[in-house]
Amino acid sequence: MHEHLRKVPDMETYIHYPGKDIQNNAVEEKILSAISGAKSISIVLDCTSNVSHVELMTIIVRFVATIGAKGCEMKEHFLGFVLFRIPLVLD
Repeated sequence: MHEHLRKVPDMETYIHYPGKDIQNNAVEEKILSAISGAKSISIVLDCTSNVSHVELMTIIVRFVATIGAKGCEMKEHFLGFVLFRIPLVLD
């Protein structure tokens, strides 16, 4: 990390792998890889409103991961928020 941070100000490198987008993609790939090997998967969707009274749907995935000779372990990961729009019905 020290070597990477030394190169950035000197313009020896232009690609910043520790950035949030690279890290998020790597985390998502690791979660998806773990899910693909799971025998049991559950997706939890729940809505909540934020301070602006906008409904947000949370997406959480739960699965049973195989841990080598140890057996199994329950895993849970928050995947993100989705803006949830409910159509307004007027009488």
